[in-house]
Amino acid sequence: MEKMKVYIGTYNEENPIGDWFTYPVGEDQVAERLELGGNYEEYAIHDYELPFDIDEYIPLEELNRL
Repeated sequence: MEKMKVYIGTYNEENPIGDWFTYPVGEDQVAERLELGGNYEEYAIHDYELPFDIDEYIPLEELNRL
């Protein structure tokens, strides 16, 4: 079975930051790797490899539950 993963990134057009995350995804992990809280505040799921569809703004808590 393949690992379920999502590509989470920021919306900064000048210097976009993003990375692939495998489950479970922790908010602290995302914040650290995407430098959230400093220069960037918002993130979204830009791509995913999952056996179901998701919305780009799904909360990480709900995503981990699924």
